[in-house]
Amino acid sequence: MTLTATPDSGSIFSGWSGGGCSGTAACTVTISGPTAVTATFDVPTFALTVTKGGSGGGTVTSTPAGITCGTSCAASYASGTAVTLTATPDSGSIFSGWSGGGCSGAGACTVTISGATAVTATFDVPSFALTVTNAGTGSGSVTSAPAGITCGTSCSGSYPSGTAVTLTATPATGSTFTGWSGGGCSGTGSCTVTLSAATTITATFTQQTFALTIANAGTGTGTVTSTPAGITCGTSCSASYPSGTAVTLTATPATGSTFAGWSGGGCSGTGSCTVTLTAATTVTATFDVPSFALTVTNAGTGSGTVTSTPAGLRVGRVARRAIPAGPR
Repeated sequence: MTLTATPDSGSIFSGWSGGGCSGTAACTVTISGPTAVTATFDVPTFALTVTKGGSGGGTVTSTPAGITCGTSCAASYASGTAVTLTATPDSGSIFSGWSGGGCSGAGACTVTISGATAVTATFDVPSFALTVTNAGTGSGSVTSAPAGITCGTSCSGSYPSGTAVTLTATPATGSTFTGWSGGGCSGTGSCTVTLSAATTITATFTQQTFALTIANAGTGTGTVTSTPAGITCGTSCSASYPSGTAVTLTATPATGSTFAGWSGGGCSGTGSCTVTLTAATTVTATFDVPSFALTVTNAGTGSGTVTSTPAGLRVGRVARRAIPAGPR
């Protein structure tokens, strides 16, 4: 008698035992007495393998049990089994999604086993934007280590969560760096930010200012004014201006005085004076009282002496002395 085994759909014939039969081919038994033969039919099993990808870390578990990545990333299940995979990212990581096995998205993944199957779970380290804002009346640049930020070229960079980014501020000529705000930073040294969320930091640069002071000299009086405004001597003989400002000074003598000229700040002569400020600067404006000649001539047939108060004249026949303008 020849026995032939035919498995049902979803099953496999695993083989014969007893009656002198073995293997999976047809079994021929020659009857010489009571005989027992066993035909074994099984449901086939297939491997489900999980691969982890990405820059982050995490764990994948299965229902029914069998897979716990990292402990075990492969297990065998009977054909037709619906295996649900769940991904749990480590602290500081995110689960970005599934691929393979018909799975996608970031939710749970259910695979119905019908053959060897591979599924990839991708875990990433999230990145956050670090943005630098420049504030204040001055200017300057901010750079980062690791690289990514060079203000003004780029005032924002993206870094993986947990990255410690050190920012350094360099003021432009004529400006000073007056400090950080935001992101836990303060002071004027370098600023280190450990990123765990999108972060904005403000770097404040202030334009330097310098005092321009006018000193009046000489025997006369007068007024000095400035363009741009700020100085009106005698009202105000000092004013502060941003570095690099070109200040034009104009001197106007009072009645009975003359303007004798400038000194200091690179100025000279009696015209207007322009000073470009790069440091505290003092300019002297000299006003003088002009002098005029007083001449006494003696006439007549006699003789005598003429003297003056204030002193200076003692005349026999002709005398001359320079007398400052104005009544004496």
